[in-house]
Amino acid sequence: MSTYVKVITHGEINAGIRSLKLGRLRKIQPVHAETLTTIVLRVLMLYKGISPLLHYIASWMILPVSWREAVSAFIEALDLLAAMPIVPAPPPSVTIVATAAADTPTTDPTSTDPSFKAGKDL
Repeated sequence: MSTYVKVITHGEINAGIRSLKLGRLRKIQPVHAETLTTIVLRVLMLYKGISPLLHYIASWMILPVSWREAVSAFIEALDLLAAMPIVPAPPPSVTIVATAAADTPTTDPTSTDPSFKAGKDL
């Protein structure tokens, strides 16, 4: 654990939080389940914006040393996560679609009903 304390200004904290543009974020239910990659990318995007605030909190001398060390360890862990390369998830498998198409009965009435005669009811 490092004892390095970064001096953060009010302007840096405010700029970091404004960079998130939280006013435009809306809670939208995704159509598909989110992957681990998209969740990690969202956390890292938020971390970039609030990291100046976290560094500032970690420097408060009013907090007990153990609390400041915990915040510093959290910052270091997120910095390590941000440094990792993100491997994109593989595309969804198309075998499900092919299987569903194979299991779906045809809608052509001539192939299923030999007594069908086109235009018989006219």
